[in-house]
Amino acid sequence: MALVLGASAAIRCGPAPSSAGELAAYTRSLAIVTGAGPEAGVVDGRVASLPRRRARALEVPTRTTSLGGFLELQRCSLGELIGARNSGMGRVMPEANRLAYELEFLRRADACLDEPSLGREQRDALAELATRKRDALPAVYWNALWLSPELEALLAVGGATDGVARPNDAELHAALTTIASWGEGPLGIESSVAAGLDEDAVARAFAALHHSAAIGPRLAALERLRGHLDRAATLLDALDEDALARRCDGPARGLEGVFRRYYVGRVQPQQAALDRAVGPLIAALDRVYRATARGLAAPPEAARQYHAALLSPDAPGGLWRRYRDANARHARAWQRVADVCGFAPGG
Repeated sequence: MALVLGASAAIRCGPAPSSAGELAAYTRSLAIVTGAGPEAGVVDGRVASLPRRRARALEVPTRTTSLGGFLELQRCSLGELIGARNSGMGRVMPEANRLAYELEFLRRADACLDEPSLGREQRDALAELATRKRDALPAVYWNALWLSPELEALLAVGGATDGVARPNDAELHAALTTIASWGEGPLGIESSVAAGLDEDAVARAFAALHHSAAIGPRLAALERLRGHLDRAATLLDALDEDALARRCDGPARGLEGVFRRYYVGRVQPQQAALDRAVGPLIAALDRVYRATARGLAAPPEAARQYHAALLSPDAPGGLWRRYRDANARHARAWQRVADVCGFAPGG
């Protein structure tokens, strides 16, 4: 009978899954039973940190208007907006607020250009300024997310987790989907000008990120799990059939005992929970990355490498792909053991 392994297997009722300790006990016990020694079960589960802020940032030129132009634009409702931007608080506004400001500026500028009373000189200057702001909008959108303290906290690696879903994961997923949707229209982020994206909508989406449980520790938990699955497969693959047969029984029923007690009883429930919790969030972060990178000549190289390593579901060397490959390899290794030892998962 074929073994059923991995995140799709049924979860047994019992204690809540733990994290590093259960995984370490699994590979340590397997290392002892296979004769490799307990030190062979040690796994390093570290993942890369989010690159430094300056390595993620894109330069956005500062556009100004003359005092005469500022006074002229008062009639278009742009004067108040420009005045707020040039104030002390406006000059240090968070990147997400900057995105909301630029979108509102472009909406008001489009309306102002249709104002008959606007002088020709000011009309030409405003049209040029609006064009330059449209050109810079993809970079503003990128910075709004990738320089935000909300995303930094979300992807921070520090802390511990068992990897299970959190109560507000649905809200987090919805917020990431919303932020991605701003850049997925026919014209990229510029489509949000016509769609009426405003400061309140931006604030709500980033507030949801702020109140969400961090993903970084769960990415580290997934890497730790991947490492232990890979290590277990390596330990099993190192045994030929004769060596396997000698280890089918014995203390705690040898290999079968390790499989049932440690993998099925302890690790597999944790794996299923982690798989369900992290997979959709990685997909949502990948969608956000692609949306914010749209319209750029190229995203910052450090951010591109970080995305490929941790946030891409498809990158061959990425975390999710390597985890799925390790899961499949682990299943094949235990299927070979089951064939030799003659046990089935439900026996």
